[in-house]
Amino acid sequence: RSITARDEESAAWIREHLRPRVPVDSAADLVFALDLPPVERASGQPILGINVRWRDGHDDYGAVRALAARGLELGYRLRTILSTADVRKRDERAFEALAIDGPDVERIASDDLATLTRAIGGCTMLASHKFHGTVVATAYGIPAISMSTTDKNRNLLRRLGRPDLVCAFDDPSLPDRLVAAPAPPDPVVRAELRRAATESLIALRARLLAG
Repeated sequence: RSITARDEESAAWIREHLRPRVPVDSAADLVFALDLPPVERASGQPILGINVRWRDGHDDYGAVRALAARGLELGYRLRTILSTADVRKRDERAFEALAIDGPDVERIASDDLATLTRAIGGCTMLASHKFHGTVVATAYGIPAISMSTTDKNRNLLRRLGRPDLVCAFDDPSLPDRLVAAPAPPDPVVRAELRRAATESLIALRARLLAG
């Protein structure tokens, strides 16, 4: 009855290649419409958040390890953030392979989404292997390096004017994306993302109620 993609590039692809009988709209990812839990960011030492994804294979996390080392050199404290339930079990395998530990490394693991959300919101910068990690960071006004180069990540970072922050987790140039004083996402674009996601949900609710 209706199709809404999370970005205009995806909507255009659907129109061209699938040619559905219904109109294809686009709106920001629906997470941008959420009211996120408030966060009090600690002053002083900046925090680099890292989340990685386990895939069945032999991924090399050497570039992420180098990113973490770069963060420590720049004075960051490291915060590793794991997912919930069964996904966390796979995340733990990824972090075992990543092999970063020490007094400046904090690990956040919880089944409480608010706890994980606040963990992202309290960072100075995030390096995320997961799309919604990047989305939540952006919603909080935190710059995020997307370590996944899928279209949805590229399109989001392009919309934010930061295509330079898309870099594969195994790209040797990954550490170069981290700086001592990262610029926050454009607040005007962030507000537009929230507005578009909210309006999309309102429109969807109206269509459902209309039967």
